[in-house]
Amino acid sequence: MNPFGKFPNYLKILGIFLLSYTLITNYLWREPDNYFWICHVSAFLVSGSLIFGFRKGIRVGGLWLILGTILWLSDEVLNDYPLDKLSYFTHSLYALISIYCFRRIGLFPFPWDLLFSNYLHFQIFMNLFILGVLFLCSYISNKFYA
Repeated sequence: MNPFGKFPNYLKILGIFLLSYTLITNYLWREPDNYFWICHVSAFLVSGSLIFGFRKGIRVGGLWLILGTILWLSDEVLNDYPLDKLSYFTHSLYALISIYCFRRIGLFPFPWDLLFSNYLHFQIFMNLFILGVLFLCSYISNKFYA
């Protein structure tokens, strides 16, 4: 497929499917501490990029989804966690959709600078965000419960 041609509509529909699936699984898990893992953030990046036809976002998010799935699977195997079928299906689906998108839009030209700066900015933002939330929670608890 021409990497600079018109963006196909079926990939936009795939993005809507991926976004709705990610939102539904996040609702079913109801674990807010999982929402900011790189696999969830990358799934939102890939789904939004598919909907709006942003090829760089698909490449960056897709690679993070594949690498994240490999790291998640190694963590699952090495730590002998109980079997969670929804988690296995979700991570496998994300990796397969990423590979499919790479085959459809092409992997090159790949934005290597965006790949690592995205992760670095995400880590900095999350550390500052968590620090702010912890400060706010301690302030509220000292104000109302002390």
